[in-house]
Amino acid sequence: TWGSYLEQIMGCCDSKRSMENTNEIVLKEPANYQVTQEDTVQEMAFPNSHHEVVSAKIPLSPDIAIQDAAVPGESKESVKEIGKVEIKEGPQLLIEVIEGPILVPGTKYTINTFGYSESKRGIRDGCVHIGTKQHNEEKKEYTNDIVVSQDEIGMGGEHLLIQYQGHTKGYAIKDKGQGTGTFIMIETPIELRQGYIITYGDSSMVVKMEIGFKVQLKFLDGPKSDQSFTYHQNDGVIKVGRNLDCEIKFDDSGVSRYQCCIYWKNDKWYIEDGYNGRTSTNGTWLYLDGFFQIKDNVKFKAGQTIFLARILKPNQAYPLKSTRCFY
Repeated sequence: TWGSYLEQIMGCCDSKRSMENTNEIVLKEPANYQVTQEDTVQEMAFPNSHHEVVSAKIPLSPDIAIQDAAVPGESKESVKEIGKVEIKEGPQLLIEVIEGPILVPGTKYTINTFGYSESKRGIRDGCVHIGTKQHNEEKKEYTNDIVVSQDEIGMGGEHLLIQYQGHTKGYAIKDKGQGTGTFIMIETPIELRQGYIITYGDSSMVVKMEIGFKVQLKFLDGPKSDQSFTYHQNDGVIKVGRNLDCEIKFDDSGVSRYQCCIYWKNDKWYIEDGYNGRTSTNGTWLYLDGFFQIKDNVKFKAGQTIFLARILKPNQAYPLKSTRCFY
């Protein structure tokens, strides 16, 4: 199974440890992830290059796991936690379709601190659920706030969640384990962390941090499936791509000449799209197993649809109304 397969890759132990005494850690720019001190094995749904979602277990070690933050319950208390002042004065999030097989580019959705104003779910809990499923027949209620067509390639019934988080005064996004995944485009250097899954072309690689300032990159699929590459802090810049001088060299036309690069800086490992100021053609993507704080102008992909996210300050007026949901 994928679970046991990845446990072997990451050197997972069988013992379960206590999840008490969790501490939130706020990272510096540009990553600014929210992480929790959690030494355990996390069950996750991983989208492979064949557009299938498979179950996998990724070990998360202390201080380097993306936090699976609690989602506010669907109740009046959740609205009180956000606060009336924050609902009035908090930032808005505008997401716009910029590329996709079904959704029309230019389609916009405006999200407020309490949620999506045009939602039929009718619950102002600060959460916006996006997917193809319209109703929960068992609970007799709407499942998603933004419903997209079932013809939208790679989009799951309950695909992703966008949540307003009062402690950061911002919005966070995470995949919900259905469809072919939700990914953030890496446009600025981000710090590599245990269990991160990076995708580009037909390849996906999982990151493992090793003792002695080493990083291991294990390919899960693509032309280098099952191959591992381990690097030390003194190895310089590790280039990935089709060029002859790349440390991890591909012959895959879906990979750029310089797809991405990995390097040690300020006692941390970083990954950056492209190399030496040149970006890749199709982008390098981080799979969102846990919440990722949305920054202004960040791009994210759900299935095969790419969105652009913009943070609008309270005093910014936006003249266009959100377009309707696609049923």
